[in-house]
Amino acid sequence: MKKATPVKSSRLPKFIITLIHLVELKNQGLNELEAFSLYGETCLHSTISTLKNSHGISFNKKMEPHRHRGGGITRFMRYWISDSETALKLIDRYKGGRI
Repeated sequence: MKKATPVKSSRLPKFIITLIHLVELKNQGLNELEAFSLYGETCLHSTISTLKNSHGISFNKKMEPHRHRGGGITRFMRYWISDSETALKLIDRYKGGRI
């Protein structure tokens, strides 16, 4: 599994931090457990919804199983960006051209 580069989050909105990680992990995608581990995201589904509905970014998604500590199975959605160009433009706008 490819590790994402830490993103300095000062002054960047959560949805931009999410986009940076999704662009960096383009082929791997991201689920909520990984997002929490990478940058403390606890509501990835809400951030994805904001990116889609407010910023027009398209995503591919797939439900995947995860065995929890109790031995049972729960499911998490994995997201991939399907429109990197729009995502990169939005990141660039927030980072002031320093991506």
